[in-house]
Amino acid sequence: MLTLLPPIIHAVIYTIGIASVVISKDRPEAVMTFEGILALFKETHLVYLGWVHYCFSDVLLGRWILGDALAHGATLEFHVMVMIPVLVLAMMLSPAGWLVYVALVRPLLTGKGTTKIKSG
Repeated sequence: MLTLLPPIIHAVIYTIGIASVVISKDRPEAVMTFEGILALFKETHLVYLGWVHYCFSDVLLGRWILGDALAHGATLEFHVMVMIPVLVLAMMLSPAGWLVYVALVRPLLTGKGTTKIKSG
């Protein structure tokens, strides 16, 4: 549950912010067209909302990739050598990171279940 805290915080901030844009009397249709969205991004506080949107998506995607890799038998060594670069890619370029994971990395996993990592 603790790993869901950052996306929950981002979701609350985003929801409050976007609700204020949607219910605004001077621009309710702005979020319905590409041109309207471009116009909204000329305002600093709305660029911030866009950034929160991206961060939220990136965190959830990274969490899913990590959980899926563990469920499919990724070892500690695999995480260090392969998953960390994939997660960085997913954080910077979400669709590309997801595609690299699903198309190139996931087929390398054994599917034998979560790797047990001995501590100490």
